[in-house]
Amino acid sequence: MNDFCSFDGCARPTHASNLCEGHYEQRRRGETLRPMRPRRSDPVPSADWFWKQTKPNGDCREWKLAINSDGYGSVSVLGRTVKAHRYAYMLSGAELPDSAAIDHICRNKRCVEPRHLRIATKKQNAENVGLRSDNSSGVRGVSWVKSRGRWVVTVGHNGKHINGGYFEDLDSAGRRARELRAALYTHAEEHGA
Repeated sequence: MNDFCSFDGCARPTHASNLCEGHYEQRRRGETLRPMRPRRSDPVPSADWFWKQTKPNGDCREWKLAINSDGYGSVSVLGRTVKAHRYAYMLSGAELPDSAAIDHICRNKRCVEPRHLRIATKKQNAENVGLRSDNSSGVRGVSWVKSRGRWVVTVGHNGKHINGGYFEDLDSAGRRARELRAALYTHAEEHGA
């Protein structure tokens, strides 16, 4: 028997059939299980429970339970939904101002490994992104322009697209993209400019 409800993201204590009282009642009535409304008496998940809800993936430690629509893990803490990586950062003993962003150095939104997390400004957090899903070059900030028969370098910065020029070969374009990010980004050296 688990100590906490088996419904993803619910940290309420087990009542019966590995479910909290509310989820057990939903199942007993034949309803589709859905998240419970928060209540002030909801528990604070223990560090032991929290880390048992993770799994290793390379150097990362990924959250196994509820994942929000943005791809981040979430956990219920005192009736409030909290991003799992923020809770992991707090569990590590580091101070976390409410307004602070937490940047995944590893770029893995499900990762809760404290060594992969750092406090960042919104700008720094926005700079630390990986390849776009539509990137066919395999190089961040570089894409092929068929009409010109060349590679183009485009780096996003402060909501704008900075053009780094056109190149005949991918290596030169990749080098220029890294140089441009190193000049514009605060933590460029830490994540492969």
